[in-house]
Amino acid sequence: MDRAILRMAAYQLRYCEDIPPKVVINEAIEIAKKFSTEQSPRFVNGVIDAVLRHLRQMAANAANTTATEESAP
Repeated sequence: MDRAILRMAAYQLRYCEDIPPKVVINEAIEIAKKFSTEQSPRFVNGVIDAVLRHLRQMAANAANTTATEESAP
């Protein structure tokens, strides 16, 4: 069950820009509370937080690369 929750949340973070990340995380945690084990909400929160940090880092790197390419002669 946790894997399905993580996949859904990761997809939403990556491709559904109209959904705020906090909403995605909160929904994933609530689903884990309802349908998975007692430890799952903490696990899901940690993994999704790491995915969000990774996606933000990738976006920042892409922006820096684009800015550097535009300023090059």
